[in-house]
Amino acid sequence: MPDELRPAIAKELTELVEGRLPEQLLLWVREYSEGGATLVPQPEEIWSHPRTDVRKLDTGGYLVVVPLWTADESPSDLSAEMMISPEGTMAINTVRIL
Repeated sequence: MPDELRPAIAKELTELVEGRLPEQLLLWVREYSEGGATLVPQPEEIWSHPRTDVRKLDTGGYLVVVPLWTADESPSDLSAEMMISPEGTMAINTVRIL
């Protein structure tokens, strides 16, 4: 993972964990296992985890998928998929179960 992407990704993940992003992003978190999942602050391991995937796009941006840690699993089967534009604008597109 390129170091320059980490601050923007970390900011978005913090907002996700704190529930400050659109509710529809949390659909699979709430549906995960029997009682839903509780996201926790994402650890440093997220940057080097084998399921972290960073792809540079032909358009100059990036597609990034990272596993998500929960109160019960480190990491869980949940992942966040995000796009980073060539200008550096970043947004989580979806949270899904792998």
